[in-house]
Amino acid sequence: TPPNIFADQVLKGALNNNTLFEKENFVIDNQEDWNSLLEKMNDNSSINFLEFSSSVDFNNYLALASFDKFDCTYPSCNTITYDITVIHESEEAITITVQNLLTIATEGYPQPFHIVKISKTEKPVQFNRL
Repeated sequence: TPPNIFADQVLKGALNNNTLFEKENFVIDNQEDWNSLLEKMNDNSSINFLEFSSSVDFNNYLALASFDKFDCTYPSCNTITYDITVIHESEEAITITVQNLLTIATEGYPQPFHIVKISKTEKPVQFNRL
C-alpha cells in the first residue's frame, strides 16, 4: 500500500468574515486561482492573506484547501479547529481526510480553514469529512 503523504502547512486559522465560504474543499493548481482564493479570504480581514501566506510553486505543488462554516459571531463562538489530518495515496486517487479535532464549549475564536500543499499529481483528489 502506498504511504500517507506528508503535507506542508500553508495557512490555518480564522477568518473575520465566515459568510464567504460554505463547507467547501478546493484543489488549487495555479497562481491565478490561488490569488483569487486569498483575495476572497481578505474580505473584512485584518490579515492580508496575499502577503501573509506562504508561496506555493504551482509547477511542483498543489494546494489543498478545506473550509468549514460556523454560525456565530466572535466572541460568542465555541473554540473549534478544522484540520486536514490524513492524506492517503492509493493507486487510483489521493484521499484527504478532514475533521474537527478540537471543540471547547467556551468563548473563543473558531479556526475554520486549513490549507496544505503536496507534490503535484495527476491523480484525482477526493475529500472525506469525518
